[in-house]
Amino acid sequence: AMADDPTPRGTDEEWFARLDGLQQEITALVKRGKALEALQVALRDPPLEVENQHVKDAAALAVGTAVLGLKDMEVEAAVESISDDEAEVLMKYIYRHLSAPSDKSAAWLRLHALLTARTGPGAIVRVITDQKAMA
Repeated sequence: AMADDPTPRGTDEEWFARLDGLQQEITALVKRGKALEALQVALRDPPLEVENQHVKDAAALAVGTAVLGLKDMEVEAAVESISDDEAEVLMKYIYRHLSAPSDKSAAWLRLHALLTARTGPGAIVRVITDQKAMA
């Protein structure tokens, strides 16, 4: 599915079921040292059109699990390996995670710097002006 597909795919219950399975898959991948793959899985089908805050929270948690599972030396490779659509989605999640105080802010800020170097300022502007925020 394209990131700009305007159709919500599924009910809130279906999203919760999908995200529960996704969280388990991502956690398992991270535990096996496959955080890069976990990040790609986490970014694959974001709930951009979903209104339910709990669905958005569950999706943000899944992405956070993958991002925080990346080893320092993997972060740059992660930024290089994701698609342009995934990079746009990841930028939204970075802002979502930075909006809440956390002891993990440094990891999100480092990812933000690397992603901005790749995408240029356009992705930041789109996050700030996009109505379909991940918050």
